[in-house]
Amino acid sequence: MTEQQKLLDFENLAFITMYEGTPVEKVIAQLKFDDFMISVVANSGNGDGLYGHVDKNEFEILMTFKGVNIPLAVCGDVLGWQSPAQISKHMRDAQLNGFVWVDLLRKVKADYDKELGLDD
Repeated sequence: MTEQQKLLDFENLAFITMYEGTPVEKVIAQLKFDDFMISVVANSGNGDGLYGHVDKNEFEILMTFKGVNIPLAVCGDVLGWQSPAQISKHMRDAQLNGFVWVDLLRKVKADYDKELGLDD
Protein backbone atom coordinates (compact mmCIF):
# COMPACT_ATOMS: atom_id res chain seq x y z
CA MET A 1 0.00 0.00 0.00
CA THR A 2 1.37 3.38 -0.94
CA GLU A 3 1.18 6.47 1.22
CA GLN A 4 -1.14 7.98 -1.39
CA GLN A 5 -3.80 5.31 -0.79
CA LYS A 6 -6.25 6.00 2.01
CA LEU A 7 -6.73 3.15 4.44
CA LEU A 8 -10.22 1.73 4.67
CA ASP A 9 -11.86 1.97 8.09
CA PHE A 10 -15.21 1.65 9.89
CA GLU A 11 -16.58 4.61 7.94
CA ASN A 12 -16.26 2.60 4.70
CA LEU A 13 -18.69 -0.07 5.93
CA ALA A 14 -22.20 0.13 4.45
CA PHE A 15 -24.66 -1.36 6.92
CA ILE A 16 -28.04 -2.78 5.99
CA THR A 17 -30.81 -3.69 8.42
CA MET A 18 -32.07 -7.26 8.35
CA TYR A 19 -35.29 -8.65 9.82
CA GLU A 20 -36.53 -5.16 10.65
CA GLY A 21 -39.28 -5.21 13.27
CA THR A 22 -38.62 -8.82 14.35
CA PRO A 23 -36.97 -10.15 17.55
CA VAL A 24 -33.78 -10.94 15.58
CA GLU A 25 -33.35 -7.48 14.03
CA LYS A 26 -29.72 -6.74 13.18
CA VAL A 27 -27.42 -4.66 11.02
CA ILE A 28 -24.73 -6.18 8.86
CA ALA A 29 -21.91 -4.92 6.66
CA GLN A 30 -19.30 -6.79 4.64
CA LEU A 31 -16.31 -5.34 2.87
CA LYS A 32 -13.66 -7.06 0.76
CA PHE A 33 -10.24 -5.44 0.42
CA ASP A 34 -7.20 -7.12 -1.10
CA ASP A 35 -7.14 -10.73 0.21
CA PHE A 36 -9.24 -9.77 3.24
CA MET A 37 -12.93 -9.63 3.99
CA ILE A 38 -14.53 -8.21 7.11
CA SER A 39 -18.04 -8.96 8.28
CA VAL A 40 -19.50 -6.69 10.96
CA VAL A 41 -22.84 -7.35 12.64
CA ALA A 42 -24.77 -6.03 15.62
CA ASN A 43 -28.19 -6.34 17.15
CA SER A 44 -30.51 -3.44 16.49
CA GLY A 45 -33.95 -2.54 17.79
CA ASN A 46 -35.10 -5.38 20.01
CA GLY A 47 -32.65 -7.85 18.45
CA ASP A 48 -30.45 -10.04 20.62
CA GLY A 49 -28.10 -12.98 20.25
CA LEU A 50 -25.10 -11.20 18.75
CA TYR A 51 -22.01 -9.90 20.56
CA GLY A 52 -22.84 -6.23 20.18
CA HIS A 53 -25.69 -3.75 19.83
CA VAL A 54 -25.95 -0.65 17.68
CA ASP A 55 -27.39 1.34 20.61
CA LYS A 56 -24.15 0.73 22.52
CA ASN A 57 -21.97 1.32 19.42
CA GLU A 58 -20.57 -2.21 19.82
CA PHE A 59 -20.22 -4.76 17.05
CA GLU A 60 -19.22 -8.37 16.40
CA ILE A 61 -16.59 -8.93 13.72
CA LEU A 62 -15.21 -11.78 11.67
CA MET A 63 -12.34 -11.39 9.23
CA THR A 64 -11.03 -13.75 6.59
CA PHE A 65 -7.78 -13.93 4.65
CA LYS A 66 -8.08 -15.65 1.26
CA GLY A 67 -11.41 -17.09 2.40
CA VAL A 68 -10.10 -18.59 5.66
CA ASN A 69 -11.20 -17.22 9.04
CA ILE A 70 -8.59 -15.27 10.98
CA PRO A 71 -8.41 -16.02 14.73
CA LEU A 72 -9.01 -12.52 16.06
CA ALA A 73 -9.15 -13.91 19.62
CA VAL A 74 -7.35 -16.84 21.22
CA CYS A 75 -10.71 -18.45 21.92
CA GLY A 76 -12.10 -18.14 18.39
CA ASP A 77 -12.52 -16.34 15.13
CA VAL A 78 -15.35 -14.00 16.13
CA LEU A 79 -14.55 -10.95 18.22
CA GLY A 80 -17.43 -9.27 20.01
CA TRP A 81 -18.20 -5.93 21.59
CA GLN A 82 -15.85 -3.98 19.32
CA SER A 83 -16.09 -0.21 18.98
CA PRO A 84 -15.79 1.51 15.59
CA ALA A 85 -12.23 2.55 16.55
CA GLN A 86 -11.28 -1.06 17.38
CA ILE A 87 -12.76 -2.26 14.09
CA SER A 88 -10.81 0.40 12.21
CA LYS A 89 -7.63 -0.78 13.97
CA HIS A 90 -8.17 -4.39 12.82
CA MET A 91 -8.77 -3.17 9.28
CA ARG A 92 -5.64 -1.00 9.47
CA ASP A 93 -3.53 -3.92 10.77
CA ALA A 94 -4.73 -6.08 7.89
CA GLN A 95 -4.00 -3.44 5.26
CA LEU A 96 -0.59 -2.42 6.56
CA ASN A 97 0.76 -5.78 7.73
CA GLY A 98 -1.08 -8.32 5.55
CA PHE A 99 -0.01 -11.93 5.91
CA VAL A 100 2.52 -11.12 8.67
CA TRP A 101 -0.40 -9.97 10.87
CA VAL A 102 -2.48 -13.03 9.99
CA ASP A 103 0.45 -15.37 10.66
CA LEU A 104 1.08 -13.76 14.06
CA LEU A 105 -2.58 -14.18 15.08
CA ARG A 106 -2.52 -17.81 13.97
CA LYS A 107 0.65 -18.46 15.99
CA VAL A 108 -0.82 -16.84 19.10
CA LYS A 109 -3.94 -19.02 18.75
CA ALA A 110 -1.82 -22.16 18.19
CA ASP A 111 0.27 -21.39 21.29
CA TYR A 112 -2.89 -20.87 23.34
CA ASP A 113 -4.38 -24.16 22.06
CA LYS A 114 -1.13 -25.97 22.86
CA GLU A 115 -1.09 -24.51 26.37
CA LEU A 116 -4.62 -25.87 26.91
CA GLY A 117 -3.78 -29.24 25.34
CA LEU A 118 -6.10 -28.59 22.40
CA ASP A 119 -3.48 -28.94 19.68
CA ASP A 120 -4.06 -32.64 19.02
